[in-house]
Amino acid sequence: PAGLAGAFVNRNPVDYYESLKEERRERKKVVMHECGSETFSRIPKAELMATITSPLFFSSILENQGNVDIQASAWTMSSDDPHVWKRVVSFGHPFNMPLYGKHVSRITESQERNNKEGFLKITTQTRGVPYSETFEVQSLYTVLASGANSSVLSLSCGVTFLKTTMMSNTIEKRVMKDTRLRFAAVVKEIHKENGDVDSATGSPFIMTESARQRLLFRARQIGFEVGRIGTSMASMGLIVTIVALIVLRLLSSFYPAIWHAIR
Repeated sequence: PAGLAGAFVNRNPVDYYESLKEERRERKKVVMHECGSETFSRIPKAELMATITSPLFFSSILENQGNVDIQASAWTMSSDDPHVWKRVVSFGHPFNMPLYGKHVSRITESQERNNKEGFLKITTQTRGVPYSETFEVQSLYTVLASGANSSVLSLSCGVTFLKTTMMSNTIEKRVMKDTRLRFAAVVKEIHKENGDVDSATGSPFIMTESARQRLLFRARQIGFEVGRIGTSMASMGLIVTIVALIVLRLLSSFYPAIWHAIR
């Protein structure tokens, strides 16, 4: 201990404070993780970008998730870049806290969109839950064109730790889980606005390639069966007509008036 104390006393204060600054910078570095990607075959890039940044889009999702007191400011253009717009969204998130019962945390999202580059960046801060002052969440939605009338929406997410905490791994796992659920809700809402929803379940109707091939094969089978039945019925109709003519011909041999009436 005496040696350690001596080493600390003899340490250059400038180097010590520089090392602290470097530690804080390292702590604030965020590692982004992929949290989801979805292709929209009938929505162009510009339209998809307009959808996810519309004033009521995220409000609708937040309401469906049970959040309360949702407040969103208007988009304002950045003074540095005319393509960058910013706004702030805040809301209350009810949940059950052990030993305390029902509780409402306050979540604030600082949103920044760039229509030219096609991204929406969100910095999320939570207050009112244990360890919430130790971190903030960075989310990045990117929109890329995959065709003339199609686009791809992707979401990546990371946690920035503002303070050292032993709960960092638990916090990251929970954030990743919640972010994936949020992305699923975003995708569902986009499909809903685009009309791609199964009316029976309310879920997006997305047909896989294997299901599409099975449906085409079944359609061919049904078409073949209908054609075969039609051919059989036509043949049967021809036979019935021939039999009827034969019967009438036989009857006409006994009753010539019938044949003359038919002719």
